Order: sequence, then structure tokens, then C-alpha cells
Amino acid sequence: DNPHAHVLLTTRTVGPDGFGKKWREWSHPSRAREWRAAWAQYANEFLVARGHAPRMDHRSHKERGLDVEPDSYVGPKKGREFDAIIADHRMEERTAAKARNLTKATLDPRWVLEQITRTQSTFTETDIAKFIHRYTALTN
Repeated sequence: DNPHAHVLLTTRTVGPDGFGKKWREWSHPSRAREWRAAWAQYANEFLVARGHAPRMDHRSHKERGLDVEPDSYVGPKKGREFDAIIADHRMEERTAAKARNLTKATLDPRWVLEQITRTQSTFTETDIAKFIHRYTALTN
């Protein structure tokens, strides 16, 4: 339920003599936004052409008017001390965000429905359960 891509590009130009100077325009945030928008458009055209109902939205939760804190990827510790420290920190942040979402859902269950209806016009009990699990469950 989290379609995404990892794209690795060199920041160096390549010419007849091999690699040249770094060209930083590749990694500018506005460039990434353009690529995400283009990818969402392409993927949605593909989904429509094949009769699928779900659509991709490249915008952030904030841009879509969602109040829910997004789930974040923690990643493996890979057995190295530095990676373990980063993974532990990310897990702490993820757990805190899910706890804040759980508080919002507990204080006002309508909050869950408001978040879901901002992204889809129809939903089932399963959709509600998936939302609650993804954004509030304090387990992996």
C-alpha cells in the first residue's frame, strides 16, 4: 500500500574524458516535485486505461488537507552501529507520530472519517481498519 520508487542519479556530468564537475540541478527540490507529479499522472493514466479505481496523488498530506501524520519507513539496522542509531531514532519518531494520531482518533472518531474522505469518496469498514492500523498501530 505504499507505491514508491528510489531513483539514483549521478550529480556529475559525463563527457569524452569521463566524469566532470557536479551538476546540482538534478537534486533541487522543485525538480523532485516535477518528477513526482509527472509520475503520478503517468501512473494514473495507466490505472484508468486498465480499469482500476485507485489513483496516485503525489502531493503531501498537508497539500491534500490531511491532518494525519504520515507513517514513516524505518529501515533495517544492517548490523552497523550507526545504522542502528538512525533506525532507533526513526522508530522513536514513528512511534510518537502514531501515538499523536491515536490520540486524535480516540478523542474524536469522526477525525478518522474526515481523513479518509479527503482521499476517497467511498470506503468500507476494511478501509477504516487499514487507516487505523497504518496511522495509529504502535507495532511494525
